[in-house]
Amino acid sequence: MQYTVLPIASLDDGLLERVALLHQSIMNFLQKLPSRSVELTYTGVAPEAQSNGIGHALLNALVDASCSFGYGSIELSVEIANLKALALFTKLDFAIIRIFREGCYERHGMARRL
Repeated sequence: MQYTVLPIASLDDGLLERVALLHQSIMNFLQKLPSRSVELTYTGVAPEAQSNGIGHALLNALVDASCSFGYGSIELSVEIANLKALALFTKLDFAIIRIFREGCYERHGMARRL
Protein backbone atom coordinates (compact mmCIF):
# COMPACT_ATOMS: atom_id res chain seq x y z
CA MET A 1 0.00 0.00 0.00
CA GLN A 2 1.28 3.44 -0.88
CA TYR A 3 0.86 6.32 1.52
CA THR A 4 0.98 9.94 0.53
CA VAL A 5 2.10 12.56 3.03
CA LEU A 6 0.68 15.99 2.33
CA PRO A 7 2.39 18.42 4.72
CA ILE A 8 1.02 21.63 6.12
CA ALA A 9 3.52 22.36 8.84
CA SER A 10 3.02 25.90 10.02
CA LEU A 11 0.64 28.82 10.05
CA ASP A 12 1.68 31.80 7.92
CA ASP A 13 0.30 34.00 5.14
CA GLY A 14 0.69 31.19 2.56
CA LEU A 15 -1.84 28.97 4.36
CA LEU A 16 -4.71 29.40 1.89
CA GLU A 17 -2.46 28.62 -1.07
CA ARG A 18 -1.18 25.47 0.65
CA VAL A 19 -4.73 24.32 1.45
CA ALA A 20 -5.67 24.87 -2.21
CA LEU A 21 -2.63 22.86 -3.33
CA LEU A 22 -3.51 20.18 -0.81
CA HIS A 23 -7.04 20.00 -2.19
CA GLN A 24 -5.61 19.40 -5.68
CA SER A 25 -3.22 16.76 -4.30
CA ILE A 26 -6.14 14.98 -2.63
CA MET A 27 -8.13 15.08 -5.90
CA ASN A 28 -5.19 13.60 -7.82
CA PHE A 29 -4.67 10.88 -5.22
CA LEU A 30 -8.35 9.88 -5.03
CA GLN A 31 -8.51 9.37 -8.80
CA LYS A 32 -6.22 6.36 -8.30
CA LEU A 33 -8.10 4.59 -5.51
CA PRO A 34 -10.13 1.51 -6.51
CA SER A 35 -12.65 1.04 -3.68
CA ARG A 36 -15.94 2.79 -2.88
CA SER A 37 -14.70 3.97 0.51
CA VAL A 38 -11.80 6.25 1.41
CA GLU A 39 -9.81 5.48 4.57
CA LEU A 40 -8.13 8.39 6.29
CA THR A 41 -5.25 6.72 8.12
CA TYR A 42 -3.30 9.60 9.69
CA THR A 43 -3.75 13.32 9.77
CA GLY A 44 -2.65 16.04 12.11
CA VAL A 45 -2.04 19.73 12.52
CA ALA A 46 1.03 21.05 14.32
CA PRO A 47 0.12 22.18 17.85
CA GLU A 48 1.11 25.79 17.15
CA ALA A 49 -1.25 25.88 14.15
CA GLN A 50 -4.28 24.27 15.81
CA SER A 51 -7.58 26.11 16.41
CA ASN A 52 -7.24 28.09 13.18
CA GLY A 53 -9.52 26.01 10.95
CA ILE A 54 -6.75 24.03 9.26
CA GLY A 55 -8.06 20.60 10.30
CA HIS A 56 -11.57 21.61 9.25
CA ALA A 57 -10.26 22.77 5.85
CA LEU A 58 -8.26 19.57 5.35
CA LEU A 59 -11.24 17.35 6.11
CA ASN A 60 -13.60 19.43 3.98
CA ALA A 61 -11.13 19.12 1.08
CA LEU A 62 -11.10 15.34 1.56
CA VAL A 63 -14.92 15.19 1.70
CA ASP A 64 -15.31 17.38 -1.41
CA ALA A 65 -12.76 15.39 -3.39
CA SER A 66 -14.24 12.06 -2.29
CA CYS A 67 -17.71 13.18 -3.37
CA SER A 68 -16.36 14.40 -6.71
CA PHE A 69 -15.07 10.92 -7.51
CA GLY A 70 -18.18 9.09 -6.38
CA TYR A 71 -16.90 7.50 -3.19
CA GLY A 72 -19.65 6.38 -0.83
CA SER A 73 -17.99 6.96 2.52
CA ILE A 74 -14.91 8.02 4.43
CA GLU A 75 -13.65 5.89 7.31
CA LEU A 76 -11.11 6.70 10.01
CA SER A 77 -10.14 5.88 13.55
CA VAL A 78 -9.18 8.15 16.41
CA GLU A 79 -7.86 7.50 19.89
CA ILE A 80 -10.66 7.76 22.42
CA ALA A 81 -8.53 10.15 24.49
CA ASN A 82 -8.06 12.58 21.56
CA LEU A 83 -11.04 14.76 22.42
CA LYS A 84 -10.14 17.62 20.05
CA ALA A 85 -9.99 15.32 17.02
CA LEU A 86 -13.13 13.48 18.11
CA ALA A 87 -14.99 16.80 18.42
CA LEU A 88 -13.84 17.89 14.96
CA PHE A 89 -14.80 14.61 13.29
CA THR A 90 -18.19 14.63 15.02
CA LYS A 91 -18.78 18.26 13.95
CA LEU A 92 -18.12 17.17 10.36
CA ASP A 93 -20.78 14.42 10.56
CA PHE A 94 -18.55 11.42 11.25
CA ALA A 95 -20.27 8.86 13.47
CA ILE A 96 -18.74 6.30 15.80
CA ILE A 97 -19.38 2.87 14.30
CA ARG A 98 -17.23 0.75 16.60
CA ILE A 99 -14.80 0.82 19.51
CA PHE A 100 -11.67 -1.29 19.36
CA ARG A 101 -8.21 -1.72 20.82
CA GLU A 102 -5.07 -1.24 18.73
CA GLY A 103 -2.01 -2.16 20.77
CA CYS A 104 -2.30 -0.21 24.01
CA TYR A 105 -4.71 2.37 22.51
CA GLU A 106 -8.49 2.32 22.60
CA ARG A 107 -9.92 3.80 19.44
CA HIS A 108 -13.21 4.89 17.93
CA GLY A 109 -13.79 3.66 14.40
CA MET A 110 -15.73 6.43 12.65
CA ALA A 111 -17.39 6.82 9.26
CA ARG A 112 -19.20 9.41 7.22
CA ARG A 113 -21.52 8.57 4.36
CA LEU A 114 -21.19 10.89 1.39
